Amino acid sequence: PLTTDMYYFSDYFKQCSDLESGWCNIPKKRRFKPTEMLIAAYHNKVVWFAYKGWFNWNIDNDWTGGILIEPKKIVDTCTRTDFTQGIEPAPSTSLGSDRRLLGINFDKHSPLDYIPNCVAYHGTFNSPTECRWRDCHSRSSILRDQQMT
Repeated sequence: PLTTDMYYFSDYFKQCSDLESGWCNIPKKRRFKPTEMLIAAYHNKVVWFAYKGWFNWNIDNDWTGGILIEPKKIVDTCTRTDFTQGIEPAPSTSLGSDRRLLGINFDKHSPLDYIPNCVAYHGTFNSPTECRWRDCHSRSSILRDQQMT
């Protein structure tokens, strides 16, 4: 189940050493005075996409802190070239879904429009429906709808 502890802007600490759990969080990120931030997606310890940008100083406040500033692609193995390949991830919730998913959910289809699409969850916060990686596709159709962290 999803919890508000999973928001990247939450004050909850969950060590980032075990990505098998699906998530981690370091609160009060600004205290480290970073200059850049990275959003990456993994499946079975393999990076599927990673984008970096200037550090967004709002990351400890609300969901808008997950927006990459001047994003640059590090790697992107999404194979759906007409939809998501080469497009940076951004906070999102799908149209008609619970806005409480903002801060947990990311989308690669339309990064400047935070409501229309889904790369992780849609539905409600208490009863989310899986939609991860449907838009990304992979080299393997078997992996197409598999969970990534």
